[in-house]
Amino acid sequence: MSPKLSFLRSRLSQSVTLVLVVQACMVSILAPAEKVPLTRPLTEIPRSLSGWTLHQESAIDPEIQQLLKADETLSRTYTSPAGTYANLFVAFFKSQRAGAAPHSPKVCLPGSGWVPTESNAIDIPIDGRPDPIHVNRYIVSKGEDRDLIIYWYQTPYRVIANELTAKYYTILDGLRYHRSDTALVRVIVPIGKSETEAESQAVQFVQGAFNPLREFLPL
Repeated sequence: MSPKLSFLRSRLSQSVTLVLVVQACMVSILAPAEKVPLTRPLTEIPRSLSGWTLHQESAIDPEIQQLLKADETLSRTYTSPAGTYANLFVAFFKSQRAGAAPHSPKVCLPGSGWVPTESNAIDIPIDGRPDPIHVNRYIVSKGEDRDLIIYWYQTPYRVIANELTAKYYTILDGLRYHRSDTALVRVIVPIGKSETEAESQAVQFVQGAFNPLREFLPL
């Protein structure tokens, strides 16, 4: 990993930690208690999403679950008719009042041995929405393996790419709506011969999964 990427990762980790502390204090002091249940369990998310079919459902390791502190998690691998695999991971938090909050993949994945090589944001059009969703596009590698990752933070009010912006809105919505529920949604597609093709497949999966998934998160 280059010194530049290491520096950025370190600054991101420190910034997110600081904002988490401020967020927990603000929401705890100024917002009343709030708990928002899922509309339906994540396990009921369809086994078929716009042509992508369930290939495997994976259990979350208890140690990881304890670290995440999420109220609901889901990890599934879907496959397209062309044979492309896409892993869907969802971590849902009913409340961030006690300090439980999504962990940024930009912090977690490097800790698992994956090296970040590229990071930016893209817009993805979604049927039925007037504006595209703005999400993170992230490429990581480990040995000869390379993955393309798309992820975002989703609340009842908006889709957010930037980690620090997500924390800002957690405080704002906690004060305004007395809610701090949120979900981290992450999609991983392996990069084969073509990075462009992997991105195209990842975008197609997100477009097919977004609206069905929306039905399982609080409105």
